[in-house]
Amino acid sequence: MFKGASESLKIEDVISQPVTIIDPEKDRQGLAEKVKEKELTALLWPQSTHTWNVVLTGEFFKSGETIPLEEMAITGLPVKQTAALAEIIDFFQEFPGCLGVVVDERGFPQGIIE
Repeated sequence: MFKGASESLKIEDVISQPVTIIDPEKDRQGLAEKVKEKELTALLWPQSTHTWNVVLTGEFFKSGETIPLEEMAITGLPVKQTAALAEIIDFFQEFPGCLGVVVDERGFPQGIIE
């Protein structure tokens, strides 16, 4: 019997990893090397208790050193690592333009969903 996408896909199939938490106030020197070395997909820092600032590394490299990280940031909202794909689809319908920040049970970022 055929299974729908929401039944057969798992969060592991749509998550982009790895990510890291940064301090945007610190000097950007060395950050590009860290991104390349660890093959990071995104840089994150807390925006508030329940939201994240997310800079995709592709945008980071396009910007060079000229655009502040804060100007490149996209709002990321937490998505539980245990969320079903149907919940993730609902999330993006409810919050268009946001990224999903996949968090573990402690709220620590594990990856992003675009």
